[in-house]
Amino acid sequence: MLEETGTKVSISTGKRVLYRHNLKGRSARKKQLLQNRHKLARLRFATAHGDKDRTFWRNVLWSDETKIELFGHNDH
Repeated sequence: MLEETGTKVSISTGKRVLYRHNLKGRSARKKQLLQNRHKLARLRFATAHGDKDRTFWRNVLWSDETKIELFGHNDH
């Protein structure tokens, strides 16, 4: 949008405006790729549980740990 209007804004100004609106920057954490043993474990799980009905899967708790970080580094 800024390019369409010909407006130029510095990175620090952009960060400051985002921060003022409580939009803090984050950057994605690097994540290791799956190793062959992890792929094999997933395949075994899918083979062992692939024939379960919907009632079974409704009782499964799925979780995912994701950390997203824009602008800067947070190694915590």
